[in-house]
Amino acid sequence: KLGDLVPHDLAEHWQQTLQFLTIVTSAWPQWLESAGLSDPGHYRNASLVALSTAWRLNPPQYPVIIAGSTGSVPATADLMRTVLRLPKGAVILPGVDASLEEGAWAAIGPDHPQFTLKQLLERLGQTRSDLNAWTPAQGHLDRAKLLSEVMRPADAAQGWITWVASARTQAAALLRGLSVIEAPNPVAEALSISLCVREALETPGASVALITPNRTLARRVATELERWGIEVDDSAGRPLSKTKPGSLLSLILAAVVEDFAPVPLLAMLKHPHCALGLT
Repeated sequence: KLGDLVPHDLAEHWQQTLQFLTIVTSAWPQWLESAGLSDPGHYRNASLVALSTAWRLNPPQYPVIIAGSTGSVPATADLMRTVLRLPKGAVILPGVDASLEEGAWAAIGPDHPQFTLKQLLERLGQTRSDLNAWTPAQGHLDRAKLLSEVMRPADAAQGWITWVASARTQAAALLRGLSVIEAPNPVAEALSISLCVREALETPGASVALITPNRTLARRVATELERWGIEVDDSAGRPLSKTKPGSLLSLILAAVVEDFAPVPLLAMLKHPHCALGLT
């Protein structure tokens, strides 16, 4: 489909850009095949398809639960559909807006946070009425309704006026305990969050959690907290390359690739886990 993106009557540099992009769609897959290798994304999709096929042919009799996924990857969505049909299969979706009326839900477009979940439900052949909700406390429901109305699709904006008129007296309660920090850059964002975490931990016996899908932000906050001696239990895990043993392995490989040139060799020797057999 790349060939249809750039009309032939445009400037030559557009054609050169298009020609370069064909490396990704044509030359790169051919090279991978000749080398007996697989692209990470293709390997992931193939693995998910294979698992989905195996479960359809031989459904497991033990519980299978997929939790927290939005099914943005088509292969993942297909696996979720397979799990729904298993004898003991279940899918737990994160934060489906059940309060938005059907007209507004139908108006949700690609720029709306719920669009991926809407697409997933359609792919699964389900509707919001088919879902069993885990009902939280009433206060959480009220705040969820506020967030739903704030993100109401433009084509259904008239519902916002009606809701505001009825909830005006509750506005202060809905926003109680909610703070907004507009950070100028990612570094300031991480520092602001780490300061909030440290402040919360000043109270004896208190605990605090940072919930974010942004792994880069999570690592930055963890790094800031380490400066104050606060160890973070990251439930999402850490990439091997970000651990001390993993970073040493990366430095060793870099030194070998560059034939132990001075700079990579020095970087390897400075690593705290590099002892060269000495204790």
